[in-house]
Amino acid sequence: MVLFWDAYRTWLSARGVKLYPLVRVASTKLWVAPETMVSALATWPHALRLPDKQFVNEFLDIDLKIAPAQDAVGRDVMLKVTSKDSVEYCICQDLLRCDIASKKNFQGVLPPLAILDTPHQFSFIVTPRWGHSGKLQMFETVGDVIHYVRCLLKGLAFLHNRRIAHRDLDRHNILVNCYSLHRPVSTLNAEMREHRRSSEIVYCLFDFDRALQLPLDTPLKSCRVAASEAMVALSPYHPLDVSFGESEYNPFAFDVACLGNMFKLYLSHATFEFPMLAPLFDKMTTHIISERFSAPEALEFLEYAIETSTKVAYALPVTLAVDWDCLRNPSIYWLTLSPAFHVSWEAYKTPPLSWTYDVLDHIADHPVGWKLLIFLRRVVGI
Repeated sequence: MVLFWDAYRTWLSARGVKLYPLVRVASTKLWVAPETMVSALATWPHALRLPDKQFVNEFLDIDLKIAPAQDAVGRDVMLKVTSKDSVEYCICQDLLRCDIASKKNFQGVLPPLAILDTPHQFSFIVTPRWGHSGKLQMFETVGDVIHYVRCLLKGLAFLHNRRIAHRDLDRHNILVNCYSLHRPVSTLNAEMREHRRSSEIVYCLFDFDRALQLPLDTPLKSCRVAASEAMVALSPYHPLDVSFGESEYNPFAFDVACLGNMFKLYLSHATFEFPMLAPLFDKMTTHIISERFSAPEALEFLEYAIETSTKVAYALPVTLAVDWDCLRNPSIYWLTLSPAFHVSWEAYKTPPLSWTYDVLDHIADHPVGWKLLIFLRRVVGI
């Protein structure tokens, strides 16, 4: 990709996008940040660039389809090469038409700034440069948790309302409007803590190279596509929707469950301080797909929980930890809640898996059993 980027350097510069210099170091080339940088003072939708104490060459894999650059006034942007006949290209065109780059109209999705079409069958997608969100265990308060959940639910609800199924919801596809050019996010704990304490921090979803876009009249609750489509990305957050030989699945419900499982894994310990997270997480991840929240319903439920809570609750400290047991056993975090709360929100609790799931799981563990399940699902229709 080195020759590719060098070949398009002049072409991009003529269109107001200047690639970072490529400097050879030993046997490889590295992207090096220009000396003139203004992103530290850039305005929305550009992110806060943290000052670096020491200049270090930026390491970015030059074999990837992405590259760092600056716009015409020196603000950091990222370029991504995408095919003109790809779903990602169509989605970015749709997002451009939605005009989500303004702060007032921000929808929890990284906004494309421009699409630069080449004379060939590919284009460059230009986006503002943001940073990866870091360790969720560093969240200090209930407010940190709720803001994070709300940003991501807002983004997913917006995408689903545009009938865009993300299909790769994972922490590596979540960004925050804060970044460092030369330091990994694991070394930015102090800076991220200060940014979280400000009113400016925002999280968003991005990356649509595995997404699916369907017609706007597609029903969110009853949409069905081939089950093989669910495996376009591997994730520890996948629900059981296609685990037993199903021939079809609902990509929107699948998205909601993936995001909900991620919340459960990292944020379940916040349910004691903010109990309304428990019914939210359960209704996002229930194995009864027909009863699962859609993304707009999940966002509406969270907004209700926020409206009915007190400001004191937001300041409560939280201690988060990764809890894998919660993925299969949500009763763990319900055990910390009061009996009265159980009674009030009983209808939202995920019911236990029936014995049939254990049987199907045992059958699916064997290659012959898996083929038998697929055969029965598709031919017999069970």
